[in-house]
Amino acid sequence: MFKKGKIKIVEIKIGTLKPAEYNPRQMSKAQANDLEKSIKEFGLVDPLIVNQHKGRENIVMGGHQRLKIASNLGFKTVPVVYVDLDEKREKELNLRLNKNLGEWNWDLLANFEIEELKDVGFEEEELMMNFDLNGLKNVDEERFEVLSVMAPESPRLKERVNLECKSFENYEKIKKYIDDNGEEEIIEKILELI
Repeated sequence: MFKKGKIKIVEIKIGTLKPAEYNPRQMSKAQANDLEKSIKEFGLVDPLIVNQHKGRENIVMGGHQRLKIASNLGFKTVPVVYVDLDEKREKELNLRLNKNLGEWNWDLLANFEIEELKDVGFEEEELMMNFDLNGLKNVDEERFEVLSVMAPESPRLKERVNLECKSFENYEKIKKYIDDNGEEEIIEKILELI
């Protein structure tokens, strides 16, 4: 059980920190570029979580990607919050820090400009699946066939659920499925995925 106390952020030399060999988190090149851009713009405003338990000293539990980028950028020190956990709890915290991230509220994200969202790392395909395609520029109409159905019970009540069909063959399969089973069936299938 966690003992309540003051959290203290300290600056630690990068060379003393040891990334956890078991850390399952990874980043794509694009994600790493986005994180690097953020660190250049704002600095390291989110401290790393590091163990100080005997025999586990300076093992990084949270912040591996920030550490890697800070090192590449020439940082000599990084902000750290120390915790004292045995190896089993250390690994659990690592997983929780990487898994318990929540999800986006797309209705609130709709208040941001598309270009602003893309600038911080959202992919165009991700935005296309969650926002009305009419708000996006440079959509190749010949490459994408889009089937839209109203989903009155979806979390985004007044929005359309957009299915991106990357080939005519997929478009035909979906159209046939709707023709054979009706719109209600496809709406139920979509809602299962949301």
